[in-house]
Amino acid sequence: MHRLNISSLRCRGDLLTLAAAVLVVLLTGIVTYPANHVEAAPAKAPVASAPAQAPAAALSAPAAPTLRAISNEFVKVVERVRPAVVFIRVVTVEKGKASGSSDPFNFDPFEFFFGPRGQNNEPKSFRRQGAGSGVIVTRDGYILTNNHVVGSADEINVELSDGRKLPAKLVGSDQPTDVAVIKVDADNLPVAPLGASAELKVGEWVLAIGNPFGLSQTVTAGIVSYTGRHNLGISAYENFIQTDAAINPGNSGGPLVNLDGEVVGINTAIVTGGTVQANAGIGLAIPVDMARAVMDQLIKGGKVVRGYLGVGIQDMTSELAKAMDVKDIKGVLVTQIFPDAPAAAAGVQEGDIIVAWDGRKVADTNELRNAVAASAPGSKVPMVVNRDGKELKLQITVQERNEADLGAQDPDTDTTAARTGIMVQNATPELASKFGLKGDVTGILITAVEPDSKAAELGLRPGMLIETVDRKQVKSADDFRKAVSAAKDQILLLVRQGSSKLFVILPLK
Repeated sequence: MHRLNISSLRCRGDLLTLAAAVLVVLLTGIVTYPANHVEAAPAKAPVASAPAQAPAAALSAPAAPTLRAISNEFVKVVERVRPAVVFIRVVTVEKGKASGSSDPFNFDPFEFFFGPRGQNNEPKSFRRQGAGSGVIVTRDGYILTNNHVVGSADEINVELSDGRKLPAKLVGSDQPTDVAVIKVDADNLPVAPLGASAELKVGEWVLAIGNPFGLSQTVTAGIVSYTGRHNLGISAYENFIQTDAAINPGNSGGPLVNLDGEVVGINTAIVTGGTVQANAGIGLAIPVDMARAVMDQLIKGGKVVRGYLGVGIQDMTSELAKAMDVKDIKGVLVTQIFPDAPAAAAGVQEGDIIVAWDGRKVADTNELRNAVAASAPGSKVPMVVNRDGKELKLQITVQERNEADLGAQDPDTDTTAARTGIMVQNATPELASKFGLKGDVTGILITAVEPDSKAAELGLRPGMLIETVDRKQVKSADDFRKAVSAAKDQILLLVRQGSSKLFVILPLK
């Protein structure tokens, strides 16, 4: 279970009908109560007791069947899905002693003086145990779960809902999305149907099923609190469903289910406000549309192949839009073009604003990154960019992304911005002109500053030029990212605004 510490059902007719019925019950109680109270007065019933008795009588008859109907709907969903939810137990064999796991009463004086016993005095290995959840998606035993549950395991065992315990093998795992697939050797297994997470709406009721803290077959209920949650630093490709259905350690890999009994997400992380790894009302699930696409590739070829565009990108801001004379702040600003990449071949330029990919509008870097990654290498994809106020249609021949070079080649991640609180771009004459800069423009341009950040507190603003980092000249945004990556606690910036220059010590997060 991932834990992030932050201090600072499609709703079909039956659900709507039930909700409406509850509302009618409540309104009926409100309207009936005064009527019964008035009728009770001529009989000289005690004034205090009459109001207390009337609402109970008014609510008892209609409320019971209505609430029972709602309860039955939850029961039907659980009966449909829970048989397909499994308990996953894993063992990872590691070298050396387990830190903090030795028995204080099992003291070996020979090991104290001469080290752990073993052949050639090699460190002992130990077995680290873990647990999680999974959901069966095919009758012949394919199980969808999280990479952080099974990805590094040496042994995987699965306990089915009927009590059977079976060994499982790892079919494939994908760390960038935290999705994994395992398989057991069995037939005619219960299967949970996969839904469409793209159709989820905030406010829909959902159920989380899994094995929190080892308590098997546990069901919790809540609503969809948010969709498309990202920039949390949990995985490279984030598009989480946020829910207040209770999710705890051990729920990882289990299904998030809508009221049609369909899996809409794979539970993967929690957000807490303290050090205790327990539910605080914010759980995160991988949308099933993403999980299914990754799963299909893992089953077919054992690995995930992603599309590659070859650009550095950043989110648009109101300040950038104003400086670039753009009305809409939605879209993705291109900050860098990599040589021999699809973007370069298609004529994409620095300063272009990507507004659509493959016929769909993209609002921010997260949407574009996920959309490009989902595009098949070799496919030709239409892309729309805003260049100097005019929309241009470009054709992109997608290449295969080299995941080994994910961090080195592609600066479209948010790591640097997260550490510094600023976003930068190569200084070009066009951008310098738009920000009102004159004279010889060398270095990199600050294009956005995170509100309430240390950078903002120190006076860094969009339009300032960074000429040096730690007394070394930076000529490109890539130079800046490398300098930040190499630094530990802070960086020394030489910034220029107009004709004035200033050294700024910027603490890093």
